[in-house]
Amino acid sequence: MEDIESVIQRKIWTAEQLLLRAKEIVEKSKSLSPSIRKGISVTISDWSEDKVRKHIEAIREAVIYPIRHENKKKLESIGVDIEKIPEGIFDDTKLIDNIVAHFEDIKDISNQLADILIGERLIEGWLKESPDEIKQKLNDIVNAKSSFKDVLEKKIDQKFKYELLKRALENIEYLEDVNEILSDIEYVSSFGVLLDYSTPFKEFCENLDKARRKIEDILESYGISEDKIRQKINKKILSDACKDLEQLENECAERKRTLLDEWKLYASTLKSFGEEITEPPNILPELEKFVSSMKEKCLKHLGESGFRLLKFLRGEEEFPDDIEIKEIKKALEALRPIFLKSLREEG
Repeated sequence: MEDIESVIQRKIWTAEQLLLRAKEIVEKSKSLSPSIRKGISVTISDWSEDKVRKHIEAIREAVIYPIRHENKKKLESIGVDIEKIPEGIFDDTKLIDNIVAHFEDIKDISNQLADILIGERLIEGWLKESPDEIKQKLNDIVNAKSSFKDVLEKKIDQKFKYELLKRALENIEYLEDVNEILSDIEYVSSFGVLLDYSTPFKEFCENLDKARRKIEDILESYGISEDKIRQKINKKILSDACKDLEQLENECAERKRTLLDEWKLYASTLKSFGEEITEPPNILPELEKFVSSMKEKCLKHLGESGFRLLKFLRGEEEFPDDIEIKEIKKALEALRPIFLKSLREEG
């Protein structure tokens, strides 16, 4: 174990080395202008050996590279962590001044935007990865002032808003996606859907887009009213609303297929009686009325018994056992034009 005298002697040698280093730095600093010397901090609060060494080294760097020292101070003043930024970047005073000026402009737009730039270490990342592009990136943010303000003013979950802003700051083109997402939120919410912002960001945005597309498809393709859709998904969380909308869309599609099959049956029947046939409407409510009207016309021509026999002959229903012989004869007479027309077409 080292005795106390040896420890004291070693500390004296260390202090002498540090003092010699400090004197060399003071001598070199004499060539600097008074303004630069004044800007170099020489005070220290922690006098541990390690801290003293680091402090002396920092002063030495400030004396040897005064421009770098000043530029580092500028970036540190706005909260940038300079530790991992390549040293050569600090020689470019114009670049550093540009960054600081743009940062202040962004801060004027919103402190939150400035805090995200610093908190997410975006400036440090750009300086390490793409220093030639950083001026353009910051300039694009400033130029998008109105778009960012629109996002900032939206009354939505704060964590979700933070994520939108972060992604837009990382890539200004993402602002287009942000606008679409905000539009989807407003649209889907108007149907009473409950938004669970604790859902992972990507999944949440995908569900938003899916819900909006499903609603619009149901409205446009099937003509279902907004009120009916709202009744289906009101007070449902977003993920469940998507499932309910998919179910509603499938029900509408199946109903439409069934009605079109009925239309074909009624159309071929009415043609055989010389009636003019028009194409069916596309949306579901009108198609239901149209097919119902055609069914009434078929009933007039065939009667109830003839209509039931027709469905039996087409394999759509079981044979109607409750029909009497007289009714069957009458029904077949009514159906005769259909079969005659079919035979002529086949011949």
